Amino acid sequence: MAGKGKGEAPGGSTTSREEKVELVNFRSVSKMFVADEVEGKKGKYSIDTSGIPGDDVELVMVPRKLRTVRTTVPDDVIKQRNLEPHLQMCLSMFQRKHWSVVRLRYRDEFGRGELDVKDTAKEADLHFEFRPGDFAEEETQKLTKLSEMHASEETRDRKVYMKNLGEEQRDVLSLSWVAGSVAACDNRPPAQPLAEFAGYQFAVEMKALDLSVEDIDVFYGSVALYQIPADKAAPRGRISEMFHFTLTESSCWGPEMDVRPGPITPESLARQAIFNIEAPSPDIIAVFRFEKILWGEQGHATDFYTRGSLKPKEYMKLRNEGQDCARRLGKYTQSFVCAALQVFPDGTGDLDEKPREVTISTLTRLAGGDMCDEVVMAEVRNLLGKGSMGDDVKGFLTGRARRLKPVPGSIKLELRRVPPGAKVPNRVTTGLIPIEPFSKSAAARIIRECQRFSLQEELSPNPWITYVHHLYVYPDFVNLTRYQGSCKARNLSITVQLKNDDVDETPPGLPVLHGRAAMANFVQSANTNVQYHEQRPRFFEEFVIQLPPDVIANHHLLFTLHHVNCAASKVKKGKKGDDVEETAGYSWMRVLNTQNAIVKDGEHELPVAMELPQRYLSADPVSVKWVDKQRELLAIRTRLVSSVFPHDNVVADFFRSFSKASTLKDWGQVSGPVRQFGDCGRSSLVRFLPMTLDMLFQLIAVADDDVAADCIASLHKVCLKIAEGRAEGTGARDPLLSSYISTVFHNPKGDTKGEFHVRLLSLWQRYLKAIPEGLPYSWVIFEIVVKSRLEVLSEAKCLPYEKNEKNQNKGVEKQLQKSVVSFINYAIARVFVPMLGSRKASGRRKSTVPQDPLSLERIFVFNKDLALFVKDLIPLVASSSVAKLVMAYAKNMDKNMYGSLLTEAKFNFLRVISSYEHFIALNNVPSEFTVGDVNTVMAQWSRRHVLSSLLCAEGLMAVRMRLQEGEDREKSMVISKGIQLFFEHILVLSNDGRYQSSEERAKVAYLYLPFVLGLVEDERSNHILTVSMRSRKLPAEDVHRLLLSFVWLVRNMQPKFLQDWLRREQDSTVVYFFMILSKALDFFAVGRVADAELVASLHALEARLMYMDHMVLFADTFDPVRQGLLRSIDAGTNVDDAKSLRIPAGGGGNTFRGGAGTARQGAPTARPAATSRSSLAPPATPGSGVRRFRQIQQGGPSPSAEVRGEGARVQKEAALLHEISVVCATSLVFVMEEFRERLNKPRDIIMARVVSNFILLLLKKNQSQEFLRHMYSLLHFYVLHFSDPIFKQDTPYCGDLTFELMRQCNFRSAETRGQAAATLYLFFKMCWRVNKNLIRMKLQSSVALAKLVGDSSVRSSGLLEGGLVAIVEFSKTDSTVDEEFRRQLQDLLGNRLTQILKNVQRLATWQHDPEMYADVMYGISAGWLDSPDIRFHWLEALAKQQQENGCLEEAAQCHIHTAALIIAHIEGLKPELSIFLRHPKRKPHILSAILRSAPSVENEFKVEVTATGVAEGMCASNTFSASGLEKVVEKALQNLQKAQLHETAIDVQQVMVYMLRTQRNWAKLGLSYDDSAKWCTQIVDSDRTNRRLFSNYYRVSFFGNQFGSVNGKSLVYKELGEFRLSDLTNRLKAQYEKQFSSGGEIGKVELLSNTWTGDESTLKTDTAYLQIASVVPYLTKEDLKMRPSPWERNSNLSRFIYESPYAIEGKKMSNAGVDEIGKIKTILTTEHPFPFVLKRIPVVNCEKIKLSPIETSIELMEDRIQKLKIEYEAEYPNAKTLQIVLQGSVLLQVNAGPLEILRVFVGGGEDKYGAEGVDKLRKLFSDFIKSCQEALRVNAEVIKADQKDFHQELERGFESVKTEVRKYLKTRKGATIGSSRTRSELKDGSPRTPRRSKKKEKEREK
Repeated sequence: MAGKGKGEAPGGSTTSREEKVELVNFRSVSKMFVADEVEGKKGKYSIDTSGIPGDDVELVMVPRKLRTVRTTVPDDVIKQRNLEPHLQMCLSMFQRKHWSVVRLRYRDEFGRGELDVKDTAKEADLHFEFRPGDFAEEETQKLTKLSEMHASEETRDRKVYMKNLGEEQRDVLSLSWVAGSVAACDNRPPAQPLAEFAGYQFAVEMKALDLSVEDIDVFYGSVALYQIPADKAAPRGRISEMFHFTLTESSCWGPEMDVRPGPITPESLARQAIFNIEAPSPDIIAVFRFEKILWGEQGHATDFYTRGSLKPKEYMKLRNEGQDCARRLGKYTQSFVCAALQVFPDGTGDLDEKPREVTISTLTRLAGGDMCDEVVMAEVRNLLGKGSMGDDVKGFLTGRARRLKPVPGSIKLELRRVPPGAKVPNRVTTGLIPIEPFSKSAAARIIRECQRFSLQEELSPNPWITYVHHLYVYPDFVNLTRYQGSCKARNLSITVQLKNDDVDETPPGLPVLHGRAAMANFVQSANTNVQYHEQRPRFFEEFVIQLPPDVIANHHLLFTLHHVNCAASKVKKGKKGDDVEETAGYSWMRVLNTQNAIVKDGEHELPVAMELPQRYLSADPVSVKWVDKQRELLAIRTRLVSSVFPHDNVVADFFRSFSKASTLKDWGQVSGPVRQFGDCGRSSLVRFLPMTLDMLFQLIAVADDDVAADCIASLHKVCLKIAEGRAEGTGARDPLLSSYISTVFHNPKGDTKGEFHVRLLSLWQRYLKAIPEGLPYSWVIFEIVVKSRLEVLSEAKCLPYEKNEKNQNKGVEKQLQKSVVSFINYAIARVFVPMLGSRKASGRRKSTVPQDPLSLERIFVFNKDLALFVKDLIPLVASSSVAKLVMAYAKNMDKNMYGSLLTEAKFNFLRVISSYEHFIALNNVPSEFTVGDVNTVMAQWSRRHVLSSLLCAEGLMAVRMRLQEGEDREKSMVISKGIQLFFEHILVLSNDGRYQSSEERAKVAYLYLPFVLGLVEDERSNHILTVSMRSRKLPAEDVHRLLLSFVWLVRNMQPKFLQDWLRREQDSTVVYFFMILSKALDFFAVGRVADAELVASLHALEARLMYMDHMVLFADTFDPVRQGLLRSIDAGTNVDDAKSLRIPAGGGGNTFRGGAGTARQGAPTARPAATSRSSLAPPATPGSGVRRFRQIQQGGPSPSAEVRGEGARVQKEAALLHEISVVCATSLVFVMEEFRERLNKPRDIIMARVVSNFILLLLKKNQSQEFLRHMYSLLHFYVLHFSDPIFKQDTPYCGDLTFELMRQCNFRSAETRGQAAATLYLFFKMCWRVNKNLIRMKLQSSVALAKLVGDSSVRSSGLLEGGLVAIVEFSKTDSTVDEEFRRQLQDLLGNRLTQILKNVQRLATWQHDPEMYADVMYGISAGWLDSPDIRFHWLEALAKQQQENGCLEEAAQCHIHTAALIIAHIEGLKPELSIFLRHPKRKPHILSAILRSAPSVENEFKVEVTATGVAEGMCASNTFSASGLEKVVEKALQNLQKAQLHETAIDVQQVMVYMLRTQRNWAKLGLSYDDSAKWCTQIVDSDRTNRRLFSNYYRVSFFGNQFGSVNGKSLVYKELGEFRLSDLTNRLKAQYEKQFSSGGEIGKVELLSNTWTGDESTLKTDTAYLQIASVVPYLTKEDLKMRPSPWERNSNLSRFIYESPYAIEGKKMSNAGVDEIGKIKTILTTEHPFPFVLKRIPVVNCEKIKLSPIETSIELMEDRIQKLKIEYEAEYPNAKTLQIVLQGSVLLQVNAGPLEILRVFVGGGEDKYGAEGVDKLRKLFSDFIKSCQEALRVNAEVIKADQKDFHQELERGFESVKTEVRKYLKTRKGATIGSSRTRSELKDGSPRTPRRSKKKEKEREK
C-alpha cells in the first residue's frame, strides 16, 4: 500500500500530462476523453459490439393473421395483369401473407430500462425483538461453549470467520426507499400489426315470425341498426348494412312455385348476422322490416292477418290466392309490417356471450306500406311501443293520412355478445369471404357480418388492410305523377344493374350485385318492392354492388322503372307473365365522375327517360324522350366503402398521378398532388395510410432530389394529419405510424438513388433546417432508417454485423455514420443549444402556444427520440461508429452550459443509451480483473470501457456541480438528475437476471471502478459527502443514491481485485474509502427519517419509533434532539406525549438522513424525571412497540394503513442496515487479512482510522442479531491477531471495545449476551497474556461500567451483573489461565465494579426525584477524582440529565466542568496536545474565562495528575484531546445560547477562540467571532428592553425521615423565570406524594408556613413536611456598584435573602398597625455559588436581622425610591415597568402604604419614634415626591397616544399624594414640593425638551 499523503500528486512525477489531466481534471467529461480519439486517430475508443449475441436483432417474416380462409382479393381481380400501379400496390398490400418485423430478442426483457424493484425486506428474517430470560444458567452454558471454542481459534483466518457472510447477503439496492420503481426510458409500446376495426360486436339470430295466420304467404325480412338520439340536432341515421333473411321454409311454397329464380346459396339463407358498433348506446335501435310476395292492394293483402283465426273455407281461398300470386309475382314484394328494438336499453352493453331470447310483440303496418328510413325514424317510439311522437313525421308524410295499424303476432330472436377475437364458426365477411373456422357442410348455418357505417367522419378510423370495394345504392323515391306513357305507372318497382356497356339495354348487368334472401350470392340485377297504386313511392331497399378494382368510364348504374300488373285479369291467356311488368322509364348514372373519381357519397337526383337510346351515356339530352321535361324525378343515395379508391380528392389525385408517373417514369408529375397533402381529410388519409406511405417512400427512393424533398414535406404533412384529434397532440408516437413502420414498411424497390436509409436521413435533415417544425416527427424517420438498415443487412446476410466478414466494405457504413453524426451536430447546434441553452427549468413544462412543435416538451421528446435512434443503431453499425455517435453527442451537448436544460437533456440521452440491453457487453469486459497503475486508472478506463466510464464521469460531475450550484435551485434540480441517472442504471443492472451470479456482478463492479475512485478522491480532496450531509446542499435522496451505488459496487467487486486495489492505493485513499462506508452506515441507521419524508401524523411516527423501543437497550434511552424534532412536526401535539417516546440514538446520533451529528453514544444515560417543569409522561411500556409491530407483521388487529406502512419502512431500513454492515465488515476483513503485519505496528494510520474505528462503528449501530454473530467472529479475529495495539500500545481501542462489549452484555438476547460475555472474557485473557497483568482492562472496564450505569435497563434488568458473575465463575473452570489471573479478575469484577453497581442502586432509589437524582450523580462523579475518564462520563451523564429536564444552564455548567477536567489532564498527561496552553499569557486568560463562566470550576484544576495514569491507559481516549475539548465546549455553547445566557457564552467562547487560533482555523474562527458579535447585540437589546427573564430562587426545607440525607436541611432551588412559588410548591408536593406512596395509598406530604419555628419533634413521623419560601439574591450597595448590568446581578450568587413580618408583643398580625409591625431579614449562604452543575445547593449559613417598625418603614421607602430611580434613569426607559412602579406609588386607591407611613411616623412626632428616624423619613418623602415627579415626566415622553388618559390619571394621583405630603413636611420659604409642569405641557400640547441626545434617540429608533 502506497504511503503517499493527501497533498501529493496522484500521478507522481512520472505520470504523463494526459494522465494527470485524467485524474486531476476528471471534473470535465470532455477532458476525460481525448479529442483526437473521437476523430478516429491512434488510441481510439475500445467499444466492443462483438459481445452482442448473434440473435440479438433480426428481420423476421411473421405470418399475417388473416381472419378469412383466403385472401380478400377476388380471384378475378388477382388474375388481372394490366392494373394501374397504385392499384397494384394496394392489392399487393392486401395479399401479403407475412409482415416484416424487427425482432429484438432481448429488448423487452432487458432493454426497456423499466423496473419494479422487488422489496426483499420481508425476506430478511432479521431479529430485533429479544426475549428476556434468566441469564445465570442458560448463558453460563453458552459462555462455556463459546470460550472453549475460542481457545483453539488463534490459527483461524478470515475465511473461517466470514465464510457464510457473503452467502447470506441480499441486494442492497432492492431495499432502497427511493427505488420503488424505475420508469422505462424506452417506453415505446410494442407496435401491433395493423388490424381491422374491432369495436363492440354482437350477433342477432332470427328465430321466428309468429302470425295469427300461417302458411299463406312467403315473407322476407331485413334488419338494420339505426342511431336515433333523443337530441334532434344530433346526427341520426343508419349505422349498419342491411341484413336480409327469410323465416319461411321452402316446403310451404310448393314445388311448382318459382318464387325467386336462380340457385339459392347457403349464404342467402343465413338467419344470423353479426353487427359491429363503436360502443353500446341506448340510441342504437334495431329496425326489422318484413315484406311479402306482392298481392296488390295492401288492405286486401294484409287485413286478414289482423282479424285473428280464419274459417277453413276462407283460409283455403286465401292460400290458393297466395300460391297464384307467388307463381305470377314471385320476384316482387310489398311491405308488410315493421318493428323496432332498443338493443341496449340502459346503454351499458349488458349483452352476454350466452344468447338472450327476445320477443317483439309490437308489429306495425304503416300506411301505404311506406317503410323508408325517414318514416321509420320518425315513428320509432310507436314502433318500440312507447307512444306517439306527435308531429315529428309530418314532414315526411305530407299529403297522406298517418295511419298506424298493429298486426297481431311477434318476432322471436336471440341476442348475444361476440367477444373480441372470438372464433365464430361459419362466418362470412361483408364480401361473402369465409372466415376461419368455416365448414362447407350443407347443414351448417352461415353467419353474415354486416358492414359498419359512420354518421360522420371518423376521428380514428382503422387503415384498410383487406380488400373491399362496395358501392351501396339506395333508391330513395321516384315521382311519376306527370307520367304520360303507355302504362299506368302506379305499381312501381325499380330494377338496378351495373353495366360496363351502353350499346342498348339488351346485355344483362354485371353479376356483381349481392343477392338477398333465398337468392344467389351475386346477381345481375335486383329490384325494389312495390307500393300499390302509388306514383310517388318511397323505398327503403339497399343494393350492395361489388365494384371491379379498375373502374372505367363506361361503368354505370342503370335504373329501370317498371309498372307491375297485380290483377290476374291483366294477364292474357297462354302468356304466363308476359304482361306482369311494363317498362315505364329509364335512368342512369356513371360510377366515375368527370374527375375520374367514384361518385361522392350522398344524394343524387336523376331525370327519367321514357325510352333508352343507344349510347345513352353519351347521347345528346335533346334527343332523349324525357318524362316531365327532363326534370329530376328519381332520387338515389350512394355510399362507397372501398379500400382501393379514396373518397378524398387529394389522396385520389395522388394515387392517379403516382400511377401515371410510374408508367411514364416522369416523376415531376407527382409534385403538384404531393404538395396538396395538407388539404386532404384525415379520415381518408388514415384509411389509405399504408399505401400512401409506400408510394411516398418509393418516390423518395427513385425520384430526383426536388421531388424527393417534396415527398419529405408531404411526409411531414401526413404525420400532422395523423396527429390531428389525438389527445397526445403533435409529435406523440402515433400507434398507426408505429404499426406501419414495424410491420408494413419495406425498402423501396427499383432504380433507387443510393441507399434508401442514408438518403432519407439526409433529406430529413435538410428539410428540418428549413422547416424546424418537423422535429416532433423525427422519430418516424429514425425508425424507418433503422428498419431500412436492418433490411439491407438482412438481405445481404450480414448479421450479426461486427462478426460478419462481408462487412469489410464499409462505404455504406461510413456514409451512415457521417449522416448520423451530421444530424447529431445539427440537432445540438440548431435545436438544443438555441432552445434549451437560454431557457430556465422553471419554464420547461409551459408553452403559450397549444401543440407548439418547438415547445420544451417537444424538444425533450425529440432528444429522447434521437437517443433511441442511436440505441437502435448499436447492433447495426461498427464498434467505432457507436463510440463516435455517443461521444459526438456527449462531448458537445452542454459545453460551457453545465446545469442548464442542455444537461438534463444529456442525462436523458445517456439514460436511454445505458438502457441498451447489452450495455455491459459494449464495454469490453476483460476475462481477468487487474488494477494496473492506480494513478492511471481513470485514463485506462476512459479508453477501454468508454460508455461505463462516461456514466461514472457524469455521475461524479453531477455531485461536484450540485454542491457548487447549491444556491441555484433550478440548476441543482437538473444536476441531481445526473446522480439519479447513475443510481438507476446500477439499480437496473442489479435486477437484471443475467447479472445475478457473483462472477457477472464482479464484471459490472469492475467497469464502474472510476465511480468508486472518483467519489473517494472527492471526499479526500473536497469532503464532498461530509459537506453535503452537514450543509444539506445535497438532498437526502441524492445522498441515498450515491451511497447505495457506492456500497453496491464495493459489495460486488471481486475480493482479490478489491484487495489488490487497496494494497496499491495511498493510505489516505483507503481511509477515505472506509470513511464513505462509515457515512453509509450512519446515513442508513435504523429509525432515521429524511426531512422530506417526515410523517405528517405523530401517530405514524410513534408507531415506527415504538417498534424500536426494545433498542433502547442498545443505545441512549433519551435523545432530546429527536424530541425537539418531534415537537416541530406537530405544534399542536402535547409535549408530554412527544417526550414519552423513546428513540434509539442510531449510533451516530443523527436525527435525520443527511445530518452530520456525532454525539457520543454510550455515556451514562440520565433517567427522566417522573414530574418536572415540563411534566414528562412516563416512558412507554417496554415491548409495547414490539408487540405493536408484531401486529403489523402478522396482520393483527387495528393497525392503521399508515402504521403498517411505517412498520414496513422500519423493517426495510433494518434490512438495509444489515446488508450495508455486511459489506463494510467484508471490506474490513480484506484489509485486516491483507495487511496484518503492518497493522500491528505502533501508530499505524490504517489501524487507527480504519480498522478500530470501523469495528466500533459496526458495534454501535442497532444491528440485527444475525449480523452480530458475524461481528463477534470478526472481533475474535481482531483481538487474536492485533493484541499489541489493543493492550500494549498507547491507543483507545481497548476502552472503546470494552464499553461496547459490556453494553451488549445487557442485551435481552440470550445468544448475544453469551457472545458478548465470552468475547469480554477473551479480552481479559489476552490482556493478561500480553501484559502479565490486568491494569488496562481494570481501568477500561471500570470506565465502561461507569458509562453504562446511567441506563435504567442496567439498573432494572440485572443482566449485566449476571454476565459479570458468569465470567468470574467460568474463570474458575478455565484450565488455560493461572491462579493470579483468577484472583485479579475476581477482585475487579467482585469488588471494584460492584462499588459502581452500588451507586447504581442509589440512583434507582431516587429515580422519581430529578433533583436528588442529580445530586447523587454529582456525588458519584466527585468520588472519582482519581479517575478522570470515569468522572468525565458521570459529568456528561449529569449534563444529559439536566438537559432533558430543561435545566440548560446546569447542563452547560456540566460541560464547562468537563472542559476544565480535560484541560487539566491533557496538560499533565498529554502535553503535546495542549499547544494552545503553552503561551505564557494565553493560559491565564483561558482559566479566567472559564472561572467567570463557572464560579465553582476551580476545583477541577486542583486534581493531581501522575505519570502512572499513562501506563494504565488513563485519558487515552479521544475525549482527552483538543478535538474532545472542542466538542465539549460546543455543547456548552449550544445550551447557553438556548438559555439566552449570552454573557457566559462569550466567556466560554474564549476557549474556542484560543484553540482555533492555535490551529489556524481562520474560517471557523471567523464564525466564532460572528457568534460573539451576535450575542453582544442580543445583550444590548435585552438590557434595553428588559425582556430577559432571569431565574427565580426558592428556599426549601425538608423535615421527615422519608427525605433521607436532606432531612432537616435547607436548600436553595433555582428555577426558570416564569416558574412561580405556587408552581414549585405544587410540583414538589405532588412529586413526593407519589414517591412516598405505598400499597396504593398516596404518601403524606404537608406544607409548613414560613413563620413556623417550632420543635421538629412535634411533627408527625409518618408525614413528610416541606417549608418553601421565595428568596432573592442578596447584594450590598458595593455589590450593586460592582454589578451594574442585570446579568451580573443574577450571576455568581451565593447569598440570598427573604423577609418575614412579625408583630410586637401582644399583637396579632391581622390587627397590628404600621407602627406595630416589623420584619426579620434572613440571609442564606449556599455551599456553591449559582450557577452550578446542580439546580439546588445546600444552605451552609443562615443569618437573621430584626428590624423595628420605623426601620421597616424607612427600608420600604428607600426601596420604593430606588425602584423609581432605576426606571427613570435607564438609558432606554421601559414604559410598561415604569407605569407599574408609578401606579404603586401615586395612586392611593391602589397603595396607600407611603401615606400611612407618613401619617403614623412623621405625624406622630419625634418624641414618640425618635428624631433620627423621623428626620430620615422626612428626607425620604421629599426624595419620593421628586422621584415620582421625574418618573412622570419620563413617562410623558415615552408613552403612546393611546396611553394619555392613563398618564393623566397618574398625574392626578400624584397631585393628591403631594398635597398630603405637604401637610406633614415643613419646606423652605418660597419652595414648593413638586411641580405641575408636566400636566400643563400635556394639556396645551407644547413641546417637551427631550432628556436624551439626538444620537441616542436615533439609536433607540434603530
